[in-house]
Amino acid sequence: MGDEAAIFPAETAVSQLGTKAVSSAVVLGVRRIVFQFIITGSNIFLARLLFPEVFGAFTILIFILGFFGYFADIGFAAALVQQKEEPSDKQLRSVFTIQFLLGLIITLVLWLLAPFIIGYYGGQISVESIGMLRLLVLTFPIAAGGGISKTLLERNLRYTHLSIAEFLSLVVGRGLAILLAFSGFGLLALVYSEFFSRLIGTVALFLLHPWRIGFSVRFRDISSLFSFGFPFQLAAIIGLVNGAVIPVYIGKYPGPGGWSGPQAVGFIVFAAGLAGFSKFFSDIIGQLTFPVISRAQGDSARVRRALERALEISALTSFGLIAILFVLSREIIAIVYTDKWFPALPLLWLLLLQSAEIAVGLILANGLLALGESKTYRNLQILWAVLEWAFAVPLVLAMGFVGLGYASVLVSVTGVLVPWWLLRKRLSFSFFSTFLPEAGVACLTFFGLFFLRGFVSVHSIWSLLFLGGMGAFLYSLLALLLLRRRVTANIVYLFGIVRMRKR
Repeated sequence: MGDEAAIFPAETAVSQLGTKAVSSAVVLGVRRIVFQFIITGSNIFLARLLFPEVFGAFTILIFILGFFGYFADIGFAAALVQQKEEPSDKQLRSVFTIQFLLGLIITLVLWLLAPFIIGYYGGQISVESIGMLRLLVLTFPIAAGGGISKTLLERNLRYTHLSIAEFLSLVVGRGLAILLAFSGFGLLALVYSEFFSRLIGTVALFLLHPWRIGFSVRFRDISSLFSFGFPFQLAAIIGLVNGAVIPVYIGKYPGPGGWSGPQAVGFIVFAAGLAGFSKFFSDIIGQLTFPVISRAQGDSARVRRALERALEISALTSFGLIAILFVLSREIIAIVYTDKWFPALPLLWLLLLQSAEIAVGLILANGLLALGESKTYRNLQILWAVLEWAFAVPLVLAMGFVGLGYASVLVSVTGVLVPWWLLRKRLSFSFFSTFLPEAGVACLTFFGLFFLRGFVSVHSIWSLLFLGGMGAFLYSLLALLLLRRRVTANIVYLFGIVRMRKR
């Protein structure tokens, strides 16, 4: 190793940076698991205490806040992370000043527009929501200082510190939400918890990475940030437009079924959250393999192997869980969340099917990004946003909020096939063989668990856990019996990536 470092000093430096990136990805993976546990546990309490229309109204408020929030940054944070040179104090102060002033302007604008925005929903959201929206927007100018700290932490790949700040914010927010919901605060429980969660997160970020706050604007210090920042922020806004179909359209026009807009949005948020539990493995795999593919760009054979392994591991860790959730979804809702959420069951089935598509498509999209195809990825986001609206509007009008599930499944088909086609133009790699064997094992698990469920009376959390454990055991057993060499090779490969952080 010492001789190699002497002969190839530049390559060694790149390798060290890549190792640090992989190490950060490992931290992000652990963070995702811990946070998912906290979020899922708190969601169970909140879903039992609150009603669908409360979650729907809160989702609409958060979307409004998020939409205006995109204009308080204009991509400067991402540009600071991306630039090669270390940011100067003058540059940081210029960015902070602009973000602070934009936060103040947006706060004033949203404060004035709040009655009209809430009025768009035609009384489906209470007038008290105007005051709630005005309270939440006060966090915009306050967040500017913590935003700089977050940018510096991301730039230095100090994700452990970021995770600490996010953990504090999450625990305080979720704990307060449960306490206030139990005390009968309703929608205010979620609003107050969000407000204090943002404040705690901002303070924690600044304490973990303090910097010299100051006000000054020197455009020559930030002119270089515009070329990257604006396109990046535009791509983020396009992604927001994709998700806007839920709060903007369905929140006002829920379609047939007799549900109000906020109720329909609440059912969608619930189903998406439960289905999303099956996707966090594929997210972690994507985070771990992204730096590997990025570092191997000049070696097509390494890129091909990394991409194929990522697809296999994502399918292996996701498909079985999807099958188990599909079989036990009715019992999970009844026992864990209560039967008031049953109307979301058909949508949950569709979103679980979409989760299987995402487990493959997400890896392919990460592959494009790792190979430097950021503009192509932006164009894909535009395509998916257009398709989401094109499919969702007529399907929701015809079928109610469940129509969103059919639209999502259709759009996610393109999320698999189009990135695959684009990658095939740059790289020769196996595709269908990387996930079809795991899909077959998941199907066998589905039928086996469905058959077993007929012999077990599921009326308690313990019987539900027993059946879920049996499903996990069955999937693991079938995978080891039918895909032993493949599973072993992927486990060895995954541990090899993790060990890179120690080199």
